[in-house]
Amino acid sequence: MGAGSAVLGCGDTHVCAFSLDLETSILASLESLLSPDEIARANRFRLAWERARFVAGRARLRQIVGHYMNRAPESLRFDYSPTGKPSMAPSKGQEPLRFNATGSEALALVVLRMDADVGVDIERIRHLPDAPALAKRMLSADEYGEFTSIPEELQQTRFFEYWTRKEALAKALGSGLQQGFDRLSLHPWPGDKPQRIDCSRGGETVPQWVMPIAVPRKGYIAAHAAAIPFGLVRVQWWDPRTTR
Repeated sequence: MGAGSAVLGCGDTHVCAFSLDLETSILASLESLLSPDEIARANRFRLAWERARFVAGRARLRQIVGHYMNRAPESLRFDYSPTGKPSMAPSKGQEPLRFNATGSEALALVVLRMDADVGVDIERIRHLPDAPALAKRMLSADEYGEFTSIPEELQQTRFFEYWTRKEALAKALGSGLQQGFDRLSLHPWPGDKPQRIDCSRGGETVPQWVMPIAVPRKGYIAAHAAAIPFGLVRVQWWDPRTTR
């Protein structure tokens, strides 16, 4: 990404990936970008590494959103949904940028669109001894049948694929998945293709689209969702040299 503001075309989705493990000197400068409420939240973490990753994630989010809006990161004011999802506070005469952020261990993603609310989730693939039991509670009957039909060595990965797609859908809706993960079916399994899913929100059925993200680091799985079909999706490693 070059210097200055970035441009999102209609239907475009940009995904920015970055590390949450940064040098102390970099963290000190990033912390100056945070708002008082973000500093207060950071200070509630008991472990130093948890605090450092929160500061890194929130400051990078400010830098990325500021880059796309051509505004100083520290000047941004976020609003929050009842579930804690941040969004840009209304700005007179300016089209709102839609975004969502997620992190797993040392890796984070920010997804941005101009024309639809978005949700994103990422997970590091790891061994979960209780994955079959978790899958039985999280998956629909058809999904669980698909899950148990694949080789056991592939089930851990499939579990995180299901999880990230459903979590991304919940975050795109803003209010979460009212029907529960087990009542939201991704069957038949779509592979890496975008998939339309009908979700429940406020007593109504609303269409959402979900698809995986090609994460630029091995060992992670991610997905994003939106209320409008995907056009161009660009995944990039965030270059802090583009910030002010």
